[in-house]
Amino acid sequence: MRGKNPGTTVAIVAGIHGNETGGVKAIETAVSSFAITHGTVHYVLGNPRALEIGKRFIDINLNRAFLRGNALKKLPAQAYEGKRALELMPLFDTCDALLDLHSVSNEQATPFIICEKEFFGYAKKFPFAIRSSGWGALEPGSTDDYMGTSGKIGICLECGFHHDPKVEERAIDGIRRFLTLMGNVASEPIEDNKDQKEINATTVYVTKKDFKLARPFSDFEAVKAGELVGWDNTAEYRTPHDCIIIFARNMSLPGQEAVIIGV
Repeated sequence: MRGKNPGTTVAIVAGIHGNETGGVKAIETAVSSFAITHGTVHYVLGNPRALEIGKRFIDINLNRAFLRGNALKKLPAQAYEGKRALELMPLFDTCDALLDLHSVSNEQATPFIICEKEFFGYAKKFPFAIRSSGWGALEPGSTDDYMGTSGKIGICLECGFHHDPKVEERAIDGIRRFLTLMGNVASEPIEDNKDQKEINATTVYVTKKDFKLARPFSDFEAVKAGELVGWDNTAEYRTPHDCIIIFARNMSLPGQEAVIIGV
């Protein structure tokens, strides 16, 4: 969508994972609800094939496929998501900023924002309790990491549990705020969220065989050093220090991101 006046070019992305439909519905609403006055807005459905069948991905995690150079060459040659990333990256290269809309499988999920610290000024404009940095170093290849490595604005909104109707509401409001901040729509200025907390993601535990949690963990649950998080086959994984647990999940395959540690 193109405004009548010059301005910022942005991408708003949803459905990077095919089982995350709240952001897709929000984009459908946004197209007919927000009048673009300046610049260009690209609304993007990230993983159409996975969306068709309601699966997280077809071959590999698309949100680890937006890579450059030799790192990109290491992806499985025939992976659908690798080919889809190659289709989308030239579009993202034309953009000044990107907003990616996600949801999670944890029913107790806390909505939060992922972006690097240089973009925290934008994160503070969203009514989310937590802003979190450090993810690009731990999990390269996400849409926001791709933008950040180009020195451009990349923001990911984790809008809550997949089936919570508020996911769509948060995503629509997030789109509105993003378009306002980027100057694409005419709107009132947005005040800072002064209650927002900062969490830095520092460590990712990648499975060796078959990881099972010792108990359910809430996202952003504070735990003490040495607490048992789970077992990888028979090997224990315990917290390395006092920390915050994020995205703790059972994973039955090797090489999967099972737990994020934050501080």
